[in-house]
Amino acid sequence: MCKRLLYLILLLSQFLSVNAENFEEEALYHDFVEGNLCFTILDKTAKEAEVSGTTLKVEQEIKRNFALFDVSIPSSVSFKGETYNVTTVSNNAFRGCKNILSLTVEGGVTYIGKSAFEDCDHLNNVYLAEGVAYVGDNAFAGCTALPAVHFPKTLAFVGKGAFSRCMNIKALSFPSLVNELDPSVFEGCASLETITVEEGNQNMQSVDGVLYNKEQTTLICCPEARNTALIIPHTVSLVSWSFPSTCKLTCLSCSSEVPPVVTATAGGPANISLFVPKRVVSAYEQDVFWSRFVIRPY
Repeated sequence: MCKRLLYLILLLSQFLSVNAENFEEEALYHDFVEGNLCFTILDKTAKEAEVSGTTLKVEQEIKRNFALFDVSIPSSVSFKGETYNVTTVSNNAFRGCKNILSLTVEGGVTYIGKSAFEDCDHLNNVYLAEGVAYVGDNAFAGCTALPAVHFPKTLAFVGKGAFSRCMNIKALSFPSLVNELDPSVFEGCASLETITVEEGNQNMQSVDGVLYNKEQTTLICCPEARNTALIIPHTVSLVSWSFPSTCKLTCLSCSSEVPPVVTATAGGPANISLFVPKRVVSAYEQDVFWSRFVIRPY
């Protein structure tokens, strides 16, 4: 067992040293290996450990074994007679691992680090148990086979780009504790049709599958695959979404007499018709962002 462990760690260390530029901030040392997971002890006194890597990268990059595996992050793990609670999946732990078919994160894990599962492009099923509270920046970015994600009610933070480039996701529904979602969370989600948040959320709400802040003064994101008309409420004064060229919208309307401020630096494809009150057409035509649309009076 010891020889096998040392061999796996040596192989993994060699692989990570060669590919360090691809796994920024990834742990190069692990305390022990259990199954296909590498662990690092975070706190010996509190008996806490994190998943800091996977031997599946060795299978993939060195052994050229591209078989698909179901990965389960346990709530606890034993090492040298001690039991450690698994609380964290570290930054970049599985980044670029193409051997993962499904992922289950058991209760007890609270933190999923940035880019933890980025570009795991065969991953097609993710289950996050109750207890997960934090999903870091780009945590699941580029998981192109992923059709859906189960979010626990304990989830409170979703980082920038967390599900960007997940091209097969059609719907995302967030629990009430998530207080903020950056538009980049959904960037490149070409199949996304609806975004919803649980009733009782203090900072956001979903109207017809489109995400706004609670007061409907900010349009946070319209799903890229939405192909029905978007009616922007007159209360909206700020738009965070860029209306990228890949979006399927063909028309929208805005009844605000003052063009909403758009924080995005790009977007506004020319084939989208924008209906505005006749008396304010000139205001929209003179706006740097809204002038990119085909402006039509009503």
